[in-house]
Amino acid sequence: MGKKLKLRLLCWLAFVIYRVLSSTYRVRYFHTEHKTQAAALHPRGSFVYGLWHEYFFVCVAAHPRQNITPMISRSNDGELISFIGKKLGFSPVRGSSSRGGTEAREELYGRIASGLTAAFTADGPKGPRRKLKSGLVDLSRTGQMAILPVAAAADRYWRLRSWDQSLIPKPFAKIAVVYSAPYLVPAAAHGAAFAREKQLVTTKLNQLEDIAAAALNSF
Repeated sequence: MGKKLKLRLLCWLAFVIYRVLSSTYRVRYFHTEHKTQAAALHPRGSFVYGLWHEYFFVCVAAHPRQNITPMISRSNDGELISFIGKKLGFSPVRGSSSRGGTEAREELYGRIASGLTAAFTADGPKGPRRKLKSGLVDLSRTGQMAILPVAAAADRYWRLRSWDQSLIPKPFAKIAVVYSAPYLVPAAAHGAAFAREKQLVTTKLNQLEDIAAAALNSF
Protein backbone atom coordinates (compact mmCIF):
# COMPACT_ATOMS: atom_id res chain seq x y z
CA MET A 1 0.00 0.00 0.00
CA GLY A 2 1.41 3.39 -1.00
CA LYS A 3 2.16 6.17 1.47
CA LYS A 4 -0.51 8.44 0.00
CA LEU A 5 -3.18 5.76 0.29
CA LYS A 6 -2.16 4.96 3.87
CA LEU A 7 -2.34 8.64 4.78
CA ARG A 8 -5.74 8.93 3.11
CA LEU A 9 -7.11 5.97 5.07
CA LEU A 10 -5.65 7.38 8.28
CA CYS A 11 -7.34 10.71 7.57
CA TRP A 12 -10.73 9.03 7.12
CA LEU A 13 -10.29 6.95 10.27
CA ALA A 14 -9.29 10.02 12.29
CA PHE A 15 -12.28 11.95 10.92
CA VAL A 16 -14.77 9.21 11.88
CA ILE A 17 -13.31 9.01 15.40
CA TYR A 18 -13.36 12.79 15.66
CA ARG A 19 -17.00 13.04 14.58
CA VAL A 20 -18.18 10.29 16.92
CA LEU A 21 -16.29 11.79 19.86
CA SER A 22 -17.27 15.42 19.25
CA SER A 23 -20.94 14.52 18.75
CA THR A 24 -21.13 13.61 22.44
CA TYR A 25 -19.81 16.95 23.71
CA ARG A 26 -21.97 19.53 25.49
CA VAL A 27 -20.56 22.93 24.59
CA ARG A 28 -21.40 26.36 25.98
CA TYR A 29 -19.97 29.64 24.73
CA PHE A 30 -19.11 32.63 26.91
CA HIS A 31 -18.62 36.30 26.01
CA THR A 32 -19.68 35.78 22.41
CA GLU A 33 -20.27 39.52 22.12
CA HIS A 34 -16.52 39.84 21.61
CA LYS A 35 -16.88 38.16 18.20
CA THR A 36 -19.13 40.99 17.04
CA GLN A 37 -16.75 43.55 18.52
CA ALA A 38 -13.80 41.97 16.70
CA ALA A 39 -15.58 42.09 13.34
CA ALA A 40 -16.56 45.72 13.92
CA LEU A 41 -12.89 46.76 14.09
CA HIS A 42 -12.34 45.99 10.39
CA PRO A 43 -14.26 47.58 7.48
CA ARG A 44 -14.94 44.11 5.98
CA GLY A 45 -15.45 42.33 9.30
CA SER A 46 -12.17 40.42 9.17
CA PHE A 47 -10.57 39.17 12.39
CA VAL A 48 -8.38 36.29 13.57
CA TYR A 49 -8.97 33.79 16.38
CA GLY A 50 -5.81 33.49 18.47
CA LEU A 51 -5.28 30.38 20.58
CA TRP A 52 -2.61 28.16 22.06
CA HIS A 53 -1.98 24.98 20.08
CA GLU A 54 -3.21 22.79 22.95
CA TYR A 55 -6.78 24.06 22.39
CA PHE A 56 -6.82 23.39 18.65
CA PHE A 57 -8.65 20.03 18.83
CA VAL A 58 -11.44 21.26 21.07
CA CYS A 59 -11.84 24.61 19.28
CA VAL A 60 -12.22 22.86 15.91
CA ALA A 61 -14.93 20.67 17.43
CA ALA A 62 -16.69 23.75 18.84
CA HIS A 63 -16.67 25.85 15.64
CA PRO A 64 -17.88 23.71 12.72
CA ARG A 65 -19.47 25.15 9.58
CA GLN A 66 -18.36 28.73 10.24
CA ASN A 67 -16.07 29.11 7.20
CA ILE A 68 -13.05 29.80 9.38
CA THR A 69 -9.63 29.80 7.70
CA PRO A 70 -7.00 28.23 9.97
CA MET A 71 -3.31 28.20 9.08
CA ILE A 72 -2.13 24.56 9.14
CA SER A 73 1.36 23.20 8.54
CA ARG A 74 2.36 21.17 5.47
CA SER A 75 3.47 18.17 7.56
CA ASN A 76 1.73 14.77 7.54
CA ASP A 77 0.06 15.73 10.83
CA GLY A 78 -1.08 18.92 9.14
CA GLU A 79 -2.50 16.88 6.26
CA LEU A 80 -4.64 14.92 8.71
CA ILE A 81 -5.81 18.05 10.51
CA SER A 82 -6.52 19.81 7.22
CA PHE A 83 -8.60 16.83 6.00
CA ILE A 84 -10.73 16.85 9.14
CA GLY A 85 -11.06 20.64 9.01
CA LYS A 86 -12.34 20.62 5.44
CA LYS A 87 -14.92 17.98 6.33
CA LEU A 88 -16.12 20.25 9.15
CA GLY A 89 -16.47 23.28 6.90
CA PHE A 90 -13.14 25.01 7.50
CA SER A 91 -11.04 26.51 4.70
CA PRO A 92 -7.42 25.76 5.68
CA VAL A 93 -4.39 27.62 4.36
CA ARG A 94 -1.33 25.39 4.40
CA GLY A 95 1.98 26.72 5.66
CA SER A 96 4.24 27.31 8.67
CA SER A 97 7.38 29.21 9.61
CA SER A 98 9.53 26.46 8.07
CA ARG A 99 7.47 25.41 5.02
CA GLY A 100 5.32 27.64 2.84
CA GLY A 101 4.74 30.30 5.48
CA THR A 102 5.26 33.24 3.15
CA GLU A 103 2.80 31.92 0.56
CA ALA A 104 0.25 31.07 3.25
CA ARG A 105 0.42 34.56 4.78
CA GLU A 106 0.04 36.14 1.34
CA GLU A 107 -3.08 34.04 0.77
CA LEU A 108 -4.47 35.15 4.12
CA TYR A 109 -3.74 38.80 3.31
CA GLY A 110 -5.47 38.34 -0.01
CA ARG A 111 -8.64 37.16 1.74
CA ILE A 112 -8.75 39.95 4.32
CA ALA A 113 -10.50 42.34 1.92
CA SER A 114 -13.35 39.83 1.49
CA GLY A 115 -14.14 39.50 5.21
CA LEU A 116 -11.77 36.78 6.38
CA THR A 117 -12.27 34.95 9.67
CA ALA A 118 -8.86 33.39 10.28
CA ALA A 119 -7.49 31.19 13.05
CA PHE A 120 -3.88 31.03 14.19
CA THR A 121 -2.22 28.80 16.79
CA ALA A 122 0.04 31.31 18.48
CA ASP A 123 2.76 28.84 19.49
CA GLY A 124 2.37 26.28 16.71
CA PRO A 125 2.93 24.09 14.89
CA LYS A 126 6.03 22.95 16.80
CA GLY A 127 6.25 25.08 19.93
CA PRO A 128 7.70 25.50 22.48
CA ARG A 129 4.42 25.36 24.37
CA ARG A 130 2.85 28.77 25.04
CA LYS A 131 5.81 30.64 23.60
CA LEU A 132 4.23 33.14 21.23
CA LYS A 133 5.61 33.21 17.71
CA SER A 134 5.48 36.38 15.64
CA GLY A 135 2.90 35.19 13.09
CA LEU A 136 -0.31 36.03 14.95
CA VAL A 137 0.82 39.49 16.00
CA ASP A 138 2.24 40.23 12.55
CA LEU A 139 -1.01 39.20 10.86
CA SER A 140 -3.00 41.58 13.08
CA ARG A 141 -0.55 44.42 12.55
CA THR A 142 -0.15 44.02 8.80
CA GLY A 143 -3.78 43.22 8.01
CA GLN A 144 -5.18 45.58 10.65
CA MET A 145 -7.57 42.88 11.82
CA ALA A 146 -8.25 42.24 15.49
CA ILE A 147 -7.04 39.22 17.42
CA LEU A 148 -9.88 37.44 19.21
CA PRO A 149 -8.32 35.30 21.98
CA VAL A 150 -10.13 32.00 22.57
CA ALA A 151 -9.61 29.12 25.01
CA ALA A 152 -11.56 26.17 26.35
CA ALA A 153 -11.95 23.97 29.42
CA ALA A 154 -13.54 20.55 29.87
CA ASP A 155 -14.77 18.75 32.95
CA ARG A 156 -13.17 15.46 31.82
CA TYR A 157 -10.32 15.19 29.37
CA TRP A 158 -7.02 13.64 28.35
CA ARG A 159 -3.75 15.54 28.05
CA LEU A 160 -1.54 14.20 25.27
CA ARG A 161 2.15 13.63 25.90
CA SER A 162 2.99 15.95 23.04
CA TRP A 163 4.95 19.19 23.07
CA ASP A 164 1.72 21.21 23.40
CA GLN A 165 -0.04 18.90 25.92
CA SER A 166 -3.17 18.97 23.78
CA LEU A 167 -6.50 19.03 25.59
CA ILE A 168 -8.75 16.23 24.32
CA PRO A 169 -12.18 16.16 25.99
CA LYS A 170 -13.44 12.69 26.87
CA PRO A 171 -16.82 11.39 25.63
CA PHE A 172 -19.82 13.33 26.98
CA ALA A 173 -17.60 16.04 28.42
CA LYS A 174 -18.93 19.48 29.27
CA ILE A 175 -16.91 22.14 27.47
CA ALA A 176 -16.71 25.87 28.09
CA VAL A 177 -15.44 27.99 25.19
CA VAL A 178 -14.54 31.54 26.17
CA TYR A 179 -13.58 34.62 24.17
CA SER A 180 -11.63 37.60 25.41
CA ALA A 181 -12.00 41.20 24.30
CA PRO A 182 -10.55 41.67 20.80
CA TYR A 183 -7.19 43.35 20.43
CA LEU A 184 -5.83 45.21 17.40
CA VAL A 185 -2.04 45.43 17.09
CA PRO A 186 -1.02 48.96 16.03
CA ALA A 187 0.27 49.21 12.48
CA ALA A 188 3.29 51.18 13.74
CA ALA A 189 4.46 48.45 16.14
CA HIS A 190 8.01 47.58 15.11
CA GLY A 191 11.16 46.56 16.94
CA ALA A 192 10.83 46.95 20.70
CA ALA A 193 7.17 47.94 20.31
CA PHE A 194 6.48 44.71 18.43
CA ALA A 195 8.13 42.71 21.23
CA ARG A 196 5.88 44.45 23.76
CA GLU A 197 2.84 43.58 21.68
CA LYS A 198 3.87 39.91 21.69
CA GLN A 199 4.13 39.96 25.48
CA LEU A 200 0.74 41.66 25.78
CA VAL A 201 -0.95 39.08 23.54
CA THR A 202 0.77 36.26 25.47
CA THR A 203 -0.70 37.62 28.71
CA LYS A 204 -4.18 37.86 27.18
CA LEU A 205 -4.06 34.25 25.98
CA ASN A 206 -2.79 32.95 29.33
CA GLN A 207 -5.45 34.81 31.32
CA LEU A 208 -8.19 32.95 29.47
CA GLU A 209 -7.29 29.62 31.09
CA ASP A 210 -8.67 30.63 34.51
CA ILE A 211 -11.68 32.33 32.91
CA ALA A 212 -12.54 29.13 31.03
CA ALA A 213 -12.21 27.04 34.19
CA ALA A 214 -14.51 29.42 36.06
CA ALA A 215 -17.05 29.36 33.22
CA LEU A 216 -17.11 25.58 33.36
CA ASN A 217 -18.38 25.77 36.94
CA SER A 218 -21.50 27.60 35.78
CA PHE A 219 -22.86 24.59 33.83
